[in-house]
Amino acid sequence: MNDALRAQLAAIVGASGIGANDVVQPADIAQLRAVLGACSVAGVAAAHTGSGAGGDATVLIGDERLDAIRVEAAALLLHAGAGCTWAAVRKKAAAKKLAVSGLSTTRSDRVGESIALGELARRSVAGVDLLTGAGALISAGGRTLKDVVGYDVAGLAIGSGTRLGLVMGVTLRLEPAAAGTPAQPGAGTWRGDGG
Repeated sequence: MNDALRAQLAAIVGASGIGANDVVQPADIAQLRAVLGACSVAGVAAAHTGSGAGGDATVLIGDERLDAIRVEAAALLLHAGAGCTWAAVRKKAAAKKLAVSGLSTTRSDRVGESIALGELARRSVAGVDLLTGAGALISAGGRTLKDVVGYDVAGLAIGSGTRLGLVMGVTLRLEPAAAGTPAQPGAGTWRGDGG
């Protein structure tokens, strides 16, 4: 990365946003879009740190600083950066008396890792932001499951590891905290059970 591009990227993400080995660490999706735009204008390749294209890319992008959380209480949605911890997500939702719909116990501490490993039910995920190995940002999903027309990229991203790209952000469905929709059917009689 040349000095002019480095200075331009530092103006977007801040001096602390460019880490060791010149890995660019945007703090939110808006900064990520600006970084990708600057790379496109400069004619240089960008790739996420986990992609195989990293050796050919001039700019490597990481997700460690993507920890912003935005709650849209009226729409029952929460957008979290891939670097967010589940503890922070639960706390932010609980502050609005909401909870992530159908969220079970996860092994991973971070949201992006949980999506990549397939630890969430599809109905919990309203959308994803993926950074492909080629450096393109894809935002997919909708407010409801019926909003998805064509390929269900958000559904495909769950459990895909980094094959489709690096998960940079996730939009989760919320419900009132008192609703407590189970992640999996618990013990007891359910509608449709015999007797």
